[in-house]
Amino acid sequence: GLPNPLDLVGKVLKHAAPTTFRKLQRKMTMPSATTLEATRSKWLSGFNLDVGRNSHFYTETLTDEQLEFIGGAEYRALRVLSYLVPAYFIGSQLIAFIIFAPWLSTTSTYDDVFNAQPRLVNKTWFAFSLFQIMAAYTGGGLSLVDAGMVPFQTAYLMIFPLMFAILAGNHALVLLPPRSLRLIIWVGSKLSREGGDLDQAFDFLLHHPRRFVNHFRFPSHQTWFLVISLLVMSAIEWVGFEVLNTGLDVYTALNTGAKIVDGFFQGLAARASGFTIVALSETAPALQFLYVVMMYIAVYPVAMSIRSTNVNEEGSLGIFEAPPDDEDEEPADLDKYEPRERVGKYLSWHLRRQVSIDIWWLVWAVFFVAIIERGQLMNPDEKWFDMFRVLFELVSAFGGIGLSLGLPNANYSFCGSFKPLSKLVVIIIMVRGRHRGLPVAIDPAVTLPLDLARRRREEEQRSRNASMNGLGLEVDPEV
Repeated sequence: GLPNPLDLVGKVLKHAAPTTFRKLQRKMTMPSATTLEATRSKWLSGFNLDVGRNSHFYTETLTDEQLEFIGGAEYRALRVLSYLVPAYFIGSQLIAFIIFAPWLSTTSTYDDVFNAQPRLVNKTWFAFSLFQIMAAYTGGGLSLVDAGMVPFQTAYLMIFPLMFAILAGNHALVLLPPRSLRLIIWVGSKLSREGGDLDQAFDFLLHHPRRFVNHFRFPSHQTWFLVISLLVMSAIEWVGFEVLNTGLDVYTALNTGAKIVDGFFQGLAARASGFTIVALSETAPALQFLYVVMMYIAVYPVAMSIRSTNVNEEGSLGIFEAPPDDEDEEPADLDKYEPRERVGKYLSWHLRRQVSIDIWWLVWAVFFVAIIERGQLMNPDEKWFDMFRVLFELVSAFGGIGLSLGLPNANYSFCGSFKPLSKLVVIIIMVRGRHRGLPVAIDPAVTLPLDLARRRREEEQRSRNASMNGLGLEVDPEV
């Protein structure tokens, strides 16, 4: 299949700088096996534990009591996490709300903006402010003001809390140490009583974060990889905004502070929330294309980290055992089928391989919309309705962003001018894009090592029974 952008970068780096590539590869993957000594671990007591890559515990030689001990430590850590996650969810939004809402309720600078809406928008505490913060945190990008963030280009007490909410809800939950659960857990480990249950739980969470099947906590080296990815992407978008828009009216109309802050805000929004703080249709075409690329690749750093740090059941994250050597070869048993069935099997094999590639969904969506909207695309009176806007809208939908170039004659998104069938294609591509990279199966958040060992023994016994049945030997039904 077609390689994704990160694969291409990896291949280029491997050939251009093989030494650097090997160092990064080692950093991206934990050691294959280590021995965790009880004397060097706060949560482990009385015995040593062999640990594989990504905190896989080797429990074959452990007693039932030791397995129960590990399971208890894991459940205590999960209990602490069950309090931290809701606290993070509420607290991060509450911080932004406390900064943003009182100021907006008392200032009269933007009263004309709210009064100009088709229906009155209440700017008091629990109306516009709360809605805006939740839209930023969840990545919805919706606003009660029809022009989005454009009227608030210099409202810095609104912009900075919203940037905080965007980072906390979409990026920094896995990335930035100042706003991530990892820092909260680290601080908790320093403040908790030495040797207590809470201290042991924090230590377990810090050193074995991927024992818990969730996508917002990674080991230290993965966290730093994600931090670097966020900083690099944000820097590229900010520099692109400042450089590519030079000389354009939409840029020169901003003061120096707004140019800097709004450029950073728009870059974050292009990969997460979908807010617009400038009229995107008036920005440089090169910047619009840059945002298209960023919207598409934004998910890859986190998705790659998920796949390189899975623990309990690799199949649950869509990662399976190494495929056989002939997986990419055509089926070899087609000759035994009838011609019509043979063609079906062959096409089915090709379809499974191609549909699994993300970009094909996007290609077909653009193709179908181009067919459905042929009249508007070829209408000389609607030159603003072009293929690039279609591509921009569908990539935004596929990435779950919600960014739009808008319409010159209406205050809603570009897809609002689509025909109903095209809107259905947009809905399909939104659903497919939102679910790309999700697990193909769901595991329990925590599986006790004792349960794993018992399951392993049962599987071995079933395998032995099957072998005995194959040899014609009797099998004890009670075994």
